[in-house]
Amino acid sequence: MTNHVAFDPFFDNRLNRAALAMSPEWRWSERPYHAAIKRLAPVLADVPLTASRWRYEIDPPSWFRRRAWQARAPMPVDKAGAAFDWRDSLDPALVRVIRQQILEGPAGLFEVVKRSRLEELLDSPSHDKATSFLLWNACTASVLLSGAWLGPPPNLPPIQVSRPS
Repeated sequence: MTNHVAFDPFFDNRLNRAALAMSPEWRWSERPYHAAIKRLAPVLADVPLTASRWRYEIDPPSWFRRRAWQARAPMPVDKAGAAFDWRDSLDPALVRVIRQQILEGPAGLFEVVKRSRLEELLDSPSHDKATSFLLWNACTASVLLSGAWLGPPPNLPPIQVSRPS
């Protein structure tokens, strides 16, 4: 995120220092990010990426691990280069889960974010990409502040995101 044009208030200097303490080759391989996803959201670990694979798994594995590798084949992009991003598709079921985590989560979040503004955004009938990004970050910050990520995963309702054809 050091070359990201937007300021992200949810990443503090301590996190940046920890990330930059990793060797550049290790960071570039994307292994630490995939390992974090496996730890924090195991059901998302094998969701295919868009347009390309994780950098560390560009080359196919040996034959006995190839089936899982093929299942993670990247989703193609359209002719204009646009791709579907499930994080931008905040359907009502997903907004309910995010709302509950944010509004019933630790009060410490509201020391840096206005609760009334988040409630407004959560009540909106539609969410643009920037709003979706902010709501995901607020939800992530709430989970991190709660410490819930250190325990077993919660029993959440299944959520279906429709993928456009």
